[in-house]
Amino acid sequence: MEIEKVKMDIRERILKIFQQNRKNPNDVFNEDYFLTYLIPNPSQNHNLKFIHNSFKGNNRHNNFLNDIQIEFGICFSFKDKDKNYKLEEFIERVNNLILNKKASRAALNYRLKHIFHSGRFITQNLVILLFISFLWTINITTKIIAVLIFLTFNLGAIYFYQKEKKYLNKLKERIIN
Repeated sequence: MEIEKVKMDIRERILKIFQQNRKNPNDVFNEDYFLTYLIPNPSQNHNLKFIHNSFKGNNRHNNFLNDIQIEFGICFSFKDKDKNYKLEEFIERVNNLILNKKASRAALNYRLKHIFHSGRFITQNLVILLFISFLWTINITTKIIAVLIFLTFNLGAIYFYQKEKKYLNKLKERIIN
């Protein structure tokens, strides 16, 4: 009886966060594909990749999962983030992570360890620098634009890194306490 009460509380809290993160909070949704209803008019096949293919959809999905993690003091694995859970499966997964703090800490430690992908960062910078070198022989305006693109990319990467690190540290505090 107590277990059912706990699961009902988890369900209510998840649905509250779900409604807060939806584009159209009061629209009806199918519980079997509830994550796809974070955006209006999800695809007919309810594929989560449809959400990930749009910036706004991906942002809504990530914000929803981040809010759930902070609310319950849990951390989803990368596999969890890519799975299209039914509502009841999602509630069960959240409950399991609440009961198994070790799994949440392991997922969080993995994310903290792999927050900065130096290989990808270096490769992207080399590609941009190669592109700039081809443009370097053109006029000064093209050089300035190329350098601005390079700087914008790097500042964006630094901003993302700092934002993600701040969030993960906040989540770490929430999981530990």
